[in-house]
Amino acid sequence: EQGENMKNLGFGAGLRRLCAFLIDVLLLLAVYVGAYFLMKDQVMHLLESGTGSYVILTFTVFVIPSVYFILLWHLCGATVGMFALQLRLVEFETGKKPMLFIALWRYVVFYISWFSFFIGFLWMLWDSRQQTWADKLSGTLVIKKGSNTSQANGADKRNWQIGKKLVFGALIIMIAVNVIWQYEKPLLPEAEAALMNYAPEKTPRNNGFYEL
Repeated sequence: EQGENMKNLGFGAGLRRLCAFLIDVLLLLAVYVGAYFLMKDQVMHLLESGTGSYVILTFTVFVIPSVYFILLWHLCGATVGMFALQLRLVEFETGKKPMLFIALWRYVVFYISWFSFFIGFLWMLWDSRQQTWADKLSGTLVIKKGSNTSQANGADKRNWQIGKKLVFGALIIMIAVNVIWQYEKPLLPEAEAALMNYAPEKTPRNNGFYEL
């Protein structure tokens, strides 16, 4: 009965949402590949620099996807993949496209969900309105085009009490992963002293290496 209700209400099915997300990912990858061939020399020069790889990783994994999803959620109520599969993102209270700060907050929770062992995404499987953590905490719903919203049932509310604790746990894991990723092992005292005392040679051509 619950499955039939969801079908009638038109909430975005899990498989449909997954396919929409994959379309978005493929679109971003196509943009990256195209940008690489158009700016191949600049990209290679950037990769050869000390922080080039870090800059490229930051833009391709964090900056560009966040701008893509947040702006399309806010301006259109759907990404390209969602448009293709007749899905729309709306605020639960108004039934309209999410405001900018709501779209931004939804993306933050979307990012946190990756550190929940996918529980944040799988939450839709046992939620009557098929809401993920990002939907729950941002007050949004993914619905089929032309459908209406509906109230959560008692089971959803009880389950979400557990879900809030899991969100907090995922946030701790995300912070820990980022701290470990940014951590740099300190140099040994001998190496640090050598770097402090290092000075460029005045006559490097006399050190014998140029004769090798």
